[in-house]
Amino acid sequence: MPADEVWTSRLTAVDMAGLFALPLLSFLVIVALFTVLNKPKSKALTYKSPNYGAIHHHFTTDDDDCDIIYAGHVTGVYDTAWTSTFDLLFIGVIAVLLLGLVVWTNIAQAALWSSSPFWLALALKAIGLLVVSTLAGMACRLFCVVDDRGYVQTTISLKFKINYTRQCQLAAAYLIPLLNLWTSAATNAVLELAWSYLAVLVCYLVQIKPLRERITWCMVQFNGIDLPDDRPHSLQWLVLNDLLSGFALLVCFKSLFLERPSLFVVLVLVVVGSRSVAEPVGSLWGQHKFSSKLSWIPHDSRTWESTAAIFITAMTMPAIMYQSFSSIHQVFTAMVVLPPVVACIDAVSPRQWTMPSLVLAAGAVLVGIVHVVA
Repeated sequence: MPADEVWTSRLTAVDMAGLFALPLLSFLVIVALFTVLNKPKSKALTYKSPNYGAIHHHFTTDDDDCDIIYAGHVTGVYDTAWTSTFDLLFIGVIAVLLLGLVVWTNIAQAALWSSSPFWLALALKAIGLLVVSTLAGMACRLFCVVDDRGYVQTTISLKFKINYTRQCQLAAAYLIPLLNLWTSAATNAVLELAWSYLAVLVCYLVQIKPLRERITWCMVQFNGIDLPDDRPHSLQWLVLNDLLSGFALLVCFKSLFLERPSLFVVLVLVVVGSRSVAEPVGSLWGQHKFSSKLSWIPHDSRTWESTAAIFITAMTMPAIMYQSFSSIHQVFTAMVVLPPVVACIDAVSPRQWTMPSLVLAAGAVLVGIVHVVA
């Protein structure tokens, strides 16, 4: 359904008040719930290890039910030959994707090969992501200690956590491909997005073990994503679960939102914004911890505070981007339906599949709203 370009001019004061009041009231109710009605009964779940990231350190709480994996608890080391790990598969995946995009481009838009603005923009996007990854790794090295191989060792007493730099890189990987530096008649939206996502994956190819252990710059970038509790699968889970799966879903949703490109931006902002807000909220203020029963990592922990942050963010983004919808009814429907769906998906999905799960859930809701709500 084509967007009504003038409906926003007919918004009443009540409509505008609703856009502002609904997220604010939800925020106040959630804050009251956590601070007044549901104070944590025990400090066991908020216990923190004194040695965040120490390879040989293990810790427990007094309650066996609280045996969870905390941020910074190292679960493995990089002592396996790279040819027996995901790194070799990663090279093959890139080769297959490159071949597929070459064939797709030749069939769908052969003129793209001669579009200099497109390839220049693609190169600038890749450079931008590499800069973000480098800065994230430098931040890790500023606050943390590295061993003789270059891998991060740190302490949980520090305010800094690698979770933050990993989330910064993840947000950049999803947002940078959305930048349209130049408009070119030789490109189509879906194909251009697919090439941008491939460029993102190629940027992470420099972080495979044989490169990062030989080139300091590559190791610095890797430091920014190498969560101690994800080792030795940090790169694999980031690329396969967070990036490749999410990108594949976004390419599909992009084709569904060709007539409504701004709604595709809403989708990405809901997902990226939710996770970006949830990470620091959970780390700094998370006191009500729980574990996902669907995660294959035993006792994988998260907090209700981070889930609540996702709820608020998913409600706020449609309000901010209300002009992307075709009517005020669609906006309020998104503000009511998206938050519980996205928050529930985050709460129950395995941490390794959170991003693609959020993309699928939020995208399905937005597609449904566009086709059902007038």
